[in-house]
Amino acid sequence: MTAIDAARMDIIKMVMGTNDVEKLLEIRQRIANAVSDESSVVIESTKNRVLQPTKSKKRKPIALKDAVTKVRPAPTLEEIKKAQNYKRITYAEWRALADKIEWNETLEELLAALTK
Repeated sequence: MTAIDAARMDIIKMVMGTNDVEKLLEIRQRIANAVSDESSVVIESTKNRVLQPTKSKKRKPIALKDAVTKVRPAPTLEEIKKAQNYKRITYAEWRALADKIEWNETLEELLAALTK
């Protein structure tokens, strides 16, 4: 591991150990400022806001409700199948596909992995 890789890993470990959003946003801003002299990403901390990273210092946060996709109320199974382009196959077709798989492990090894 090179010195650069070691330094990156140390930074990642420190960041992953931090649970304070404000501190993480401050760290992100400082890193952005350090790596880019031309224009840095402006990060603001606002409750119930989703931040849009841009290179403009006049960036506006968007409301959380505007960033979330609405969920359809109680879609039917047929609607889900149509949306996912579901195509039914027979057991014989499924078995033929399964038989083409080349397993590197025995059945016992696969089952043992499930209990770990």
